[in-house]
Amino acid sequence: MIRKKSLTMAACFTILGLLMASCAPAATGPTAAPAAAPAKATTALAAPSPTARPAAEQPKYGGTLKLFSFADPGGLDPHQETSVSVSALIMPSYNSLLQYSPLQSDKIIGDLAEKWEVSPDGAVYTFHLYKGIKFHNGKPATAQDAKFSLDRVRQPPKGTRSPRSGVLQSVTKMETPDENTLVVTLAQPAASFISNIALAWMAVVPLDVVGGKGDLSKDVLGTGPFRFKSYSTGVAYEVVKFADYFIKGRPYLDGITFYIIKDATTSLSAFRTGHIMRTLAGAWAVKASQAELLKKEMGDKIQVQSTPTYNFWTVQVNFKETPWGNPKVRAAANLALDRPTAIKVLEEGEGEIGGPMPALGVWALPKEELLKMPGYRADKSAEIAEAKKLLADAGFAGGLKTAIKCPTGPNCGGAVFIKDQFAKIGIDASVQVLDKAVHDKDMAEKRFATNVQRLGAGIDDPDQIFGERYITTAGRNYAGLSDPRIDELYAKQSRTLDVAERKKLVVEMERLAIEANANMVLFWARERVAVHLKVKGWVLSPSLHDNNKYQDVWLAG
Repeated sequence: MIRKKSLTMAACFTILGLLMASCAPAATGPTAAPAAAPAKATTALAAPSPTARPAAEQPKYGGTLKLFSFADPGGLDPHQETSVSVSALIMPSYNSLLQYSPLQSDKIIGDLAEKWEVSPDGAVYTFHLYKGIKFHNGKPATAQDAKFSLDRVRQPPKGTRSPRSGVLQSVTKMETPDENTLVVTLAQPAASFISNIALAWMAVVPLDVVGGKGDLSKDVLGTGPFRFKSYSTGVAYEVVKFADYFIKGRPYLDGITFYIIKDATTSLSAFRTGHIMRTLAGAWAVKASQAELLKKEMGDKIQVQSTPTYNFWTVQVNFKETPWGNPKVRAAANLALDRPTAIKVLEEGEGEIGGPMPALGVWALPKEELLKMPGYRADKSAEIAEAKKLLADAGFAGGLKTAIKCPTGPNCGGAVFIKDQFAKIGIDASVQVLDKAVHDKDMAEKRFATNVQRLGAGIDDPDQIFGERYITTAGRNYAGLSDPRIDELYAKQSRTLDVAERKKLVVEMERLAIEANANMVLFWARERVAVHLKVKGWVLSPSLHDNNKYQDVWLAG
């Protein structure tokens, strides 16, 4: 089990009297957030070793980093997609205004923004972009492109989906006084604005290209350290060094090749032979027993990195599909879930039972309260009996049928586990294994009854997690949950800068979300990856989507 001592809390409690402050540039961009930013609480997860480069170890230029993806991407548009099968491939080609530090995951630093300032009332942010930034087509990247990109996320044009539109609801106006300055005005100070701006998915895309074409579903065109080279479906995706990258001397690598390997056993074999240089996080993360075996086989040729994460196993249901519109059926299904057993079966005992927010984060519902809630209580036999009664009361005394969708790969192991759990109360579930791209499209278009999957949150912040999944307008609210009480609490907590007061609102919001049984969180996972020692400058992030740029990664030997 993950223990509390693996976390520290870094909370910024400044609310009023915000002073104008900026970030000083460094070789990899700014290294510190403004000294006075709106109050927020973040989870500082224990960083995996190593986090610093030995003095004698100097970066080298050249070489191709060989990685893999577990699926072909369904689309390539950073503003419309959600899967790590997309972000892992395209993020080397994009930048956002800000980013989470590649070596210190709880720290926000500049990306395209050289520095930024906050108004005294905390409602106006001024971002100063580096000069000389270019897109991969050679055209300059300006503040107008950054404005267009954020507008596209918060107010997507017709026919464009935006899973993260909810996290920018506080923005009321954006202005570009010159080509290198973006001024963002909020309706009121927002506790998580900077955290959300730093999400990797907030990529800056070219106004002239995307504004004309409408999307980037089949193109990759950013400002990142690597530009798109080629993609062969089912074989490989390649990017190469962008010679005009705005940070001089970066990247070190000549390129990155992502092989498409859809079988977990094959991917481990490829790692053993050096065909790929790192295993994956997420559902494909290396289990403790696998890591020990790899270390015995490969000795000092590899290192294993491990960290608590923002990734969780969940059961999702569609309220518009029979019988999931019935709250008694949903409650019964939740009661059937044996969460401690799920951790043992799916993650070899490594994980933490939790609700909508990361279990070890600062916003999580208190464990003593959580363990008294339906579906989390110790007496599972009593909960099973209660579940059967609820189904009978709902008119399903003889049981019912449903279909569980899951994307190809380890996720379907979770689906099989849930099928067995449901069977204990009379729910007969069939498991439908789908190609990842097909599965994700079905979810986005709400063509499912039940879904089981290991998903990831971008950050430990309620604006991001509830803004993506639980409020009525959330882009990833696949269940169709619509609770005015959650929506009201969401809006209120988002503008509450006092951390203690905000947490009270968030806890109440979590209670309602758990009771709704739209996303039945099984537990929050721990990640473990194996990396060849020749790969330098990369550290496993708590988020699946961060630290995929490889700007400072290099190969030794």
